[in-house]
This record gives sequence, structure tokens and C-alpha cells, in this order.
Amino acid sequence: IDGHNLVPKIPGLHLRDMDDETQLIQLVQQYCRLRRNNAELFFDGALPGMPGVKTGGLVHVHSVPKGLTADQAIVNFLNSKGKSAKNFTLVSSDRRVQAEARSLGAAILSADQFSAELVNTLSQVVEEKKNHLLKQVKNTIH
Repeated sequence: IDGHNLVPKIPGLHLRDMDDETQLIQLVQQYCRLRRNNAELFFDGALPGMPGVKTGGLVHVHSVPKGLTADQAIVNFLNSKGKSAKNFTLVSSDRRVQAEARSLGAAILSADQFSAELVNTLSQVVEEKKNHLLKQVKNTIH
């Protein structure tokens, strides 16, 4: 997932937010937990000394150092996977990265498509919890 490509597509998140990366990481972690998926999340512009990859549950956050873009890091990551790149889905709206990932066998989801899937998945859980609470309240009233 190209993090900075996805942030503006998530309702309520903005690249100008001080904690946009943290907020996105948390949302992707929730999504992965619910969908039982893993994610590789890339953010470019990391400051020197930042860890290259941090693991947070099912999400591996790649802090891409200055001088390299998240796009380049994603392509390098997929290249390093060889034939197993076909087991990955790129989330980015950048057509050049999509073309490179596709040539390596990866599936493609635009940032808009993934945002809709993420929001839908998380809102279903909220709705289920709300219905469960309403049912509990109704049962206690009777």
C-alpha cells in the first residue's frame, strides 16, 4: 500500500494532518485484523535514523528514506518476492507503479477502490456492534 497515495482517499484523513500516517496505520491494522490479511504499508520521506520496517500486528510499515520514493520501494519489494509477487495486491493510483506491479504479476487496486473496501469493512463492524447493543437493550427492557 502506498500510504501517502491512500491518505487523501480516506474520509476524514488529510496529508496535512500531523498524525495522518499513524491514523492510516491504525485503520489498516483494524482492516487486516477483520479481513485476516497482512499488509505492507509504505511511506516515503522518512527522516534519517527511522527504522526501515516496523511491524504492528498484521501490518508491516516501511519508512522509505529520502532519496527513494514509496513507488520505487514498492517495486523493489515486489521484485524481491520473485514469482510470489503474484500473491500481492498493490494499492496505489499511480499508473506507472500499477504497470510495473502488474508486469511482476501483482493484482491492482486503486486507492479509491481500497478506500471504499476499507470504509465498508470497518462500517459493517460498527453496524454489527450497534445492532448487538440494541438487541441487548431490548432484551433487558422486556
